[in-house]
Amino acid sequence: GEGEGEGEGEGELAVLVPNGGESWVLGETAAIEWALGGIEVGPDVRLALHKGASFVDWIDRYTPNDGLYEWNIPDDLEPDDDYHVRVQSFYDPSVRDFSDGFFTLLPPAVSVTAPNGGEVWPVGSVHMITWNSDVELAGVEVRVGLHRGTDFVDWIVRRTDNDGSFNWLLPTDLEPDDTYRVRVQSFTDPEVRDLSNAPFTISPLGLLAPNGGESWEMGSIQMITWASKPDVVGADVRIGLHAGTDFLEWIVRQTANDGTYFWKLPTDLEPGDGYRIRVQSYTDNTIRDLSDAPFTITVAPLLVTIPGGGETWALGETYAITWESNSPQVGEDVRVGLHKGGAFVDWLIRRTTNDGAWEWTVSPELPAAYGYRIRLQSFTDKQLRFMSPAFTLVQP
Repeated sequence: GEGEGEGEGEGELAVLVPNGGESWVLGETAAIEWALGGIEVGPDVRLALHKGASFVDWIDRYTPNDGLYEWNIPDDLEPDDDYHVRVQSFYDPSVRDFSDGFFTLLPPAVSVTAPNGGEVWPVGSVHMITWNSDVELAGVEVRVGLHRGTDFVDWIVRRTDNDGSFNWLLPTDLEPDDTYRVRVQSFTDPEVRDLSNAPFTISPLGLLAPNGGESWEMGSIQMITWASKPDVVGADVRIGLHAGTDFLEWIVRQTANDGTYFWKLPTDLEPGDGYRIRVQSYTDNTIRDLSDAPFTITVAPLLVTIPGGGETWALGETYAITWESNSPQVGEDVRVGLHKGGAFVDWLIRRTTNDGAWEWTVSPELPAAYGYRIRLQSFTDKQLRFMSPAFTLVQP
């Protein structure tokens, strides 16, 4: 190479290490050494990395000409055996030398790939810690630890297969912070280890469901779930609905921060696949989380519109039960039934035209009570059915 003969004489600038045959590991630190050369070099040099005939990058554009440089080898370089280093005068680029031979960059025995910097993982959520590893160097088992800033927090798992992944349920007692890193190390050799390249964030509030990919029917009751660190989030939360990038409406403006809310989906939403749920602290609107990915809201095949929930109807009076039929699979006829609580009471009519309305004269023999529901179902397919919200029957 260019260095042959150029740096061999006494007093000339010359790369000493790496000079051919070395093996260094990506992500580790290695010492580059060189002979200082004479006055023509000057007080400062630059260091560059080459691969084969190609320039890769500057290792350092400006460093003292003191013969030693501690190089933090980037872990995103391609492992290969044809690297060489160039040292040159900062002042005169013609004064330079290359490694006489190639050196090798090896993949690390263990390399954390996630979380590796910038992620936001809420307490109570499950996330996959991933790593790359050479089993011959690291062994068949690893342990996984958590760091916060410069402190070791705890072992996430003390012993697990070295298979490249571990599903971690983040404890809800972790302190929210943006300085966490994960460490993966060999179970048998604690020197073989790697830490996340950059910090990730553990947040105090995380939506669990819907978190992407679900399909929820209008008019159905679905469970919104979340996890939180209550002493940070507070006793109450509010829950909102987003469509695409737009905030649509509050589902509930204040509800207990107990991790669960039963939501009856409105029947007047636009069917679509771009919906997300937002949960946020009631007292601090900066503490919030959104579904990781969109979920879908669909139209129910059958939808009772009256009773819509909360009505009070008198025994002996006549009321219109109304519905929407949104699928040809429902067929030409439906049947209408009555439930009380979780129990089926009777069919109100076993077959009527699927035209969206049926007049019901309430039997005076029924007990006056809260908790009645109307059941509407296809005459030909009992799987196609809809249960109304609860209403009350009273004495006239």
